[in-house]
Amino acid sequence: MSIKEERIVKRCGEELKGILIKEVEIEKNNNQVLRGLGISRPGSNVKMMVYWDDIERYYGKNYTEEQALKYISEMVQEHMDIPLLYHNIQNYIQDWDWARRLVCKKVVNYEKNQERLEGFPHRRYLDLAELYYLQFSMPDGRTAATEVPLNLMDYWGVTLEELEQHARKNMDTQGYYLKLMETILAEHGVSEPGEIVPIYVLSSKKNKLGAAAITNPELLGRLTEGMEGDFYILPSSVHELLLLPVDKAETNVRGLREIVQCMNQRTVSEGEFLSDNVYRYKSGDALVEICE
Repeated sequence: MSIKEERIVKRCGEELKGILIKEVEIEKNNNQVLRGLGISRPGSNVKMMVYWDDIERYYGKNYTEEQALKYISEMVQEHMDIPLLYHNIQNYIQDWDWARRLVCKKVVNYEKNQERLEGFPHRRYLDLAELYYLQFSMPDGRTAATEVPLNLMDYWGVTLEELEQHARKNMDTQGYYLKLMETILAEHGVSEPGEIVPIYVLSSKKNKLGAAAITNPELLGRLTEGMEGDFYILPSSVHELLLLPVDKAETNVRGLREIVQCMNQRTVSEGEFLSDNVYRYKSGDALVEICE
């Protein structure tokens, strides 16, 4: 910790009564390690994290101790002084009849997460891995999520196939959308002059972790029913995919891969990176493959 961070932690302990606070490091997607503060109350199961990066994003690099203390105080009030939807969320999570309605799936880069994946049920899919998480509601309308570890799946007594089946069903119920990028830009008041290549954006209706659709070729077939022939899949992030009809592409696979790599380097955060590869959906076979 820097000297400023040490002073902030000390002041939190002195000025925010009734909380326990400690410096922690959390490993996230793609081996991204985030530093922050683990905050809890004695005798309570409710815990939260405040990351130094979030404070910096909110106030800028030269944030003051007072600004950090204000940010942490407001986060504690918002997230810890409001009770969870259930009296003891752990009891509900251990109940498979409750949890199976809330299990969802996401995809991450396999190679970058290989070590972390050892503790979680997952399915390998091309150069990706399919992970599972529970998504539940808070009383103020916000949602919370927690990844499903192996020991929880064992406690439920369910197989990986059952977990995947319920995750796919729940996400199909939540729904996906497929829109022309041109339409999305127009909705935000941005217009493109002249004719443009028809690129489609595919994500979940919540615009979160929608790239998981790539693991379901049948879903891709339904969503693209009006598109004739094969299409390329460009991984925009863990949240969305870009689809381009093969016969409309104005460059070869190598050129498309360079576009994906450029997007990942310039606009995609480390924690949301999915892949530098380009995929192809083969409509005749209803399968997805990596373009070589």
